[in-house]
Amino acid sequence: MLASSGECDLCGGRVKKFGKTAAGAQRFRCTQCGATSSLKRRRADVARRHELEAFLSWLTGKHTQAEAAKKAGISTRSFRRRVAWCWNIR
Repeated sequence: MLASSGECDLCGGRVKKFGKTAAGAQRFRCTQCGATSSLKRRRADVARRHELEAFLSWLTGKHTQAEAAKKAGISTRSFRRRVAWCWNIR
């Protein structure tokens, strides 16, 4: 279902809000066919801001990459991959 446009991908019917998932994402249900869907949207601007904050905190702080990664809840390799773009900022 494409809930952002308000219509079901399966039948083209109207969708309505239908509670939340266990993870807290909004769930939608088609009023005609009864199909349900939830869209998990990740805002790129918010994600980038948090990645930059983690990078700057590590770069200017006393912590190692491993400690910064542990604080973010990811592996050290994932931390390096996620903040690699920060080295190109001018």
